[in-house]
Amino acid sequence: MLESLFGSKTIEKVLFYILINKTCYSSKLSLSFQESLSPFQKGLDRLEASGIIISFLEGKTRLYL
Repeated sequence: MLESLFGSKTIEKVLFYILINKTCYSSKLSLSFQESLSPFQKGLDRLEASGIIISFLEGKTRLYL
């Protein structure tokens, strides 16, 4: 739907997931969408590097908002 704006389906899924759930982490995204972990990790890193989302550590888990 908005893939052309965001650059990939994965980025679109991440942004909509955060919009609805407020926070996320890569393995939760992978389980929720039943897809490989790597694209979500790369997408989250890309969004954070762009300043669109931020992250912090909670224990050993990196949470994104």
